[in-house]
Amino acid sequence: CSHWLRLPANSRPAGSSLLIVGRMAASQLASTDEASQRRNRVYTVPNAITAGRLVAAPCVAACVLSGSYAPAAAITLAAGLSDGLDGWVARRWPSQRSLLGSLLDPLADKTLVAALSLSLGYVGLLPAQLVALYIGRDLLLIGGTVAATVTGGGSDLLAKAQEVQPLTISKANTALQLATLGGALCCPLIGAPFDAAPLQLLWWMSAFTTGLSGLGYALHSRVLEAQQRLSAKPVKSAAPEAEAPEPAVKTPA
Repeated sequence: CSHWLRLPANSRPAGSSLLIVGRMAASQLASTDEASQRRNRVYTVPNAITAGRLVAAPCVAACVLSGSYAPAAAITLAAGLSDGLDGWVARRWPSQRSLLGSLLDPLADKTLVAALSLSLGYVGLLPAQLVALYIGRDLLLIGGTVAATVTGGGSDLLAKAQEVQPLTISKANTALQLATLGGALCCPLIGAPFDAAPLQLLWWMSAFTTGLSGLGYALHSRVLEAQQRLSAKPVKSAAPEAEAPEPAVKTPA
């Protein structure tokens, strides 16, 4: 008589499971190594471009306050183009990405918008209500980010930067704000009134996107907080499944 043991259909060799575990471990190590490299990168091309935009902010404000509108318009145009260039370089060459860059980029945008809007509002080329909206929205976002970092038990802003990505509406808002500010700069150059119809349209459009982007970030932060609370809850261990009975040993007749 011959005997054989019928194995379960879903059984697989132990070597296959070990191979899968090994691949998962290697993938996790590679991801950890990349995150560590991103944290330590400082001297990158996008960071240099962003730093130039930070330096340009007080320069363009000084030009506006002194009545040098042509240089101010040229600097604003260059800064606006650099805002897209640094992001393109980081996407095209992943080795140029860094946590410092993800923090500096929105900071440079906010600094440039604040410098331009305050100086243009001071010389009467931008409505005070629009200036207050621009500055107030950015102050609320910065304050909310710092508060979330402190109350979340962390003080490393660079570590938090990798978790916050700009929303699409925020990118559109930055573009509209720069277009509005650039249009205001062009008014004295071409002899147009600062409240011309095309500029008023830009005022309303940028005001709408400014409020909408602020609301979007508020809702996004609420969702993240809810997800963090859910992930922090202890997960109850499920009862162990009953072991399936051993398959019977058949003997052919």
